[in-house]
Amino acid sequence: MLPVEFLPDVDELPVSWMNRLALANGFIDVNDMLRSYRIIDGKKVVRHLDYFPKVLGLISDNTWSKSILSIYKQDVKDQYDIIPYHNDEHLCVCPECMKEDMTRFGHIVYHFQHQYPGSFTCWKHKCILEYVQPDQRFIQDMNRMEFIPIKGSYDRDTEFKMYSTCYSKGSIFYKIVRYQLEVLMRDKHLTDNEVVEAFRCKGDEEELPMKVVQMIHTKSVDYFTFREQRVLLQLLFDDYPRYVSFFSKIDPVHMIGYRRRKVSNGMFLMTVRNEQRRRARRYKKNTRKRIRRAVNKKRHQNKRG
Repeated sequence: MLPVEFLPDVDELPVSWMNRLALANGFIDVNDMLRSYRIIDGKKVVRHLDYFPKVLGLISDNTWSKSILSIYKQDVKDQYDIIPYHNDEHLCVCPECMKEDMTRFGHIVYHFQHQYPGSFTCWKHKCILEYVQPDQRFIQDMNRMEFIPIKGSYDRDTEFKMYSTCYSKGSIFYKIVRYQLEVLMRDKHLTDNEVVEAFRCKGDEEELPMKVVQMIHTKSVDYFTFREQRVLLQLLFDDYPRYVSFFSKIDPVHMIGYRRRKVSNGMFLMTVRNEQRRRARRYKKNTRKRIRRAVNKKRHQNKRG
């Protein structure tokens, strides 16, 4: 069992928490810790949540942290609906959050919100995110790390509202892609004709360039085929498999939007709201009301008797 144990931050990526645990227990990094306990045989840890339950096995069963971590595990599971695909090449950070975390913990913490598809800004500090080089993400000295700023005049308020007003797969696809196109046009000062020409040079679909321009000026995406959506995502995002997986995971039948929750450190967590969960919560709430009414009625009758 690990001699030093502590809880993750309220919105911390599991691999970030595991790395901080490793450092606190005298290991070089999370790779060294997991190899020492023979949890992994490979040379390094990939950014995947499957290691999380295995690391919990190293936590003492008789500590209070075990039960509290079960709450965190549920939040981690909920994030699969927002971040279903993890790309080792794209781990984002906020410079201001990093400074705060170094003051609070003495270590760098990686947050869920900074990894959301379509999220290019920190919703807490309203600044542009930066990429961390893959071979430097376990380094805990900011001065030794190299950061690559995300290029683009992205707007925090646009991103902040984008998820909460989406009620279908087509809706979230339209908002994220249109947002990216608008930033591209604004940054490069492109006209409609220049957009058509740019996408004609890159794409294989003959009608795609005109549809892109039409998308910028309208609110419908019904005219995009599935292949055209994939091509457009690949042209706009160098991490397009994550976006494809994100859109594919959404069930348009049960999805009713997103729920944004502010957590204790000032950051935000997103979860998918769906019809089945809403009905289940409503049923439980109505059941509790009926029980309370029956109990109160019985008490009232006993007093009168």
